[in-house]
Amino acid sequence: MEIHVADFGVKADGSDAGPGIRAALDAAKKTPGAVVAFAPGRYRVAGGAVHKDGRTHEPSIMSDGLEHVTIDGHGAVLAGCDTARLFVFANARGLTIRNLTVDWDPLPHTSGRVVRLVPEAHAFDIVPETPADPQAGRIVQGILAYDPARHRLAENGWEVYQTQGERDADPTQRTPEGYLRVFQRKDTPLPEVGWQVVVRHQVYGYDAFTFYGCRDVLLEDVTVHAVPGMAVIGMGCRDVTVRRLKVVPADGGWMSATADAMHFNGCRGTITVEDSEFAGMGDDAINIHAMYGLATARVDDHTLAVGRARMHPYYDKTRGIWDAPAAGDVLEYSGGDEPLLAQGQLHVASARQDTKAERTLITFTDPLPAAVGEHTVLSNISTTPAVRIRRCRVHGNRARGLLMQTRDVVVEDCTFEDISGAGIHICTDAADWWESLGSRDVTVQRCTFRRCNFGVARRVAALDIFSDLPGGRQSAAGVHQRLHLLGNTFDGNGGAAIHVGSSDDVEVCGNHFDAGTAPAVIVLNSRRVTLAGNTVPAGRPLVDIRGSSERETIRVVDK
Repeated sequence: MEIHVADFGVKADGSDAGPGIRAALDAAKKTPGAVVAFAPGRYRVAGGAVHKDGRTHEPSIMSDGLEHVTIDGHGAVLAGCDTARLFVFANARGLTIRNLTVDWDPLPHTSGRVVRLVPEAHAFDIVPETPADPQAGRIVQGILAYDPARHRLAENGWEVYQTQGERDADPTQRTPEGYLRVFQRKDTPLPEVGWQVVVRHQVYGYDAFTFYGCRDVLLEDVTVHAVPGMAVIGMGCRDVTVRRLKVVPADGGWMSATADAMHFNGCRGTITVEDSEFAGMGDDAINIHAMYGLATARVDDHTLAVGRARMHPYYDKTRGIWDAPAAGDVLEYSGGDEPLLAQGQLHVASARQDTKAERTLITFTDPLPAAVGEHTVLSNISTTPAVRIRRCRVHGNRARGLLMQTRDVVVEDCTFEDISGAGIHICTDAADWWESLGSRDVTVQRCTFRRCNFGVARRVAALDIFSDLPGGRQSAAGVHQRLHLLGNTFDGNGGAAIHVGSSDDVEVCGNHFDAGTAPAVIVLNSRRVTLAGNTVPAGRPLVDIRGSSERETIRVVDK
């Protein structure tokens, strides 16, 4: 059955389409298997009720419990106009979204050339380019130096992050000449006259598609040109498939999503991304992870009280509550000097969140080992989805391409170009973000890394495997296991091509490295690494073995 949004008053005439879309989805909720259909056109979507801050809004379109519903845009464009999430879906089953484009007006960012510094106001003026006539009176949460000729961030690595959500600098102003004046905090550096910059009025929090607890989700032939946050978020979902998604700026634009293109946390099943393009984001293309928990008390021999390990650097004053695992889930535990190195497993009998005490109480089927108690680090390996990423292109964005913090991963036939940081991170850390966990069974094959790792968020290598600890330390071998880096091509990247850190059982085989002075491969604190069949131009070192690596287990067949 087709349900036409036009029948609920949705018009491409500049009026708010949100109420009609919500009504159409309410009707679809009563008709499993329905197709919610748009007619081609550009539809304005306003946010929900205004929050207390007077600037941000509740989500524009929320729906709970859709069953086997398809939303078919038929080429329609939905243009958000407020600082608000566009779609929020909860507990959907068999949801398909296709043939739809998302844009934002006004854009959540302004790009242009710096023409004047105003030191007495700690501000600078830009000639705006995108958009050419931006709104004044908007806050500034981030600024990036940009290279429009190369469609990527500037090599100088200059950026400013303002506070997240608190306005401690004056909003933008228009000058008599038509410039846009951008005010900064007094403790941040000013750019130089002549630089091109992207000013982000919003960085995180107001996303295009958010899925909570959904299952069997399919996005195909969807485009996101602009959004004040991330394009796609999945939280606690199972089995998400994305085909032919494009998160790219509109013609002539410098930025698409102000944060990540896609972000998945605590999901299950399989996440599949195929034939998609990601460009111009203010952060990563895809991040897939869960969150570490930290035991705050051993309640009894079967029960732990657990909080979230991360203390968010922007806004956390106390430790937050950890996600409650499901009965039957398996948790890995660790602790001591190597908090990321798994020591054993615990099986969950039950769990509940005590919101008043800001803790999660978890009861286990078997008695707890003597070593498990306060300060034990926990990760839920049942919320580590398998990942298949094929034939995708990531280019011209800030930070990284992919962050793979899960298990059973295949990334193949993808291209990573002009990314300011690494093309791929296989990583985990106990220093800043506490995004879990050590990866297993990861294959990266037949991918191309070109001109990555040159600026903001630059690390050791274009394909960087690591596990950060406080104080800049790296974990011992074994955090990551069974990694296969096969037949990839590296050309013009900063630093090394591949960094193998804190790993055990790694193949680095059949890769093609360009000329350079840095070692093509750095092996740090790792064991059982094999390098074979790689191509390295004369004069470039193939491998540099460092730290506590077990050298006798590292096999180098290449010359």
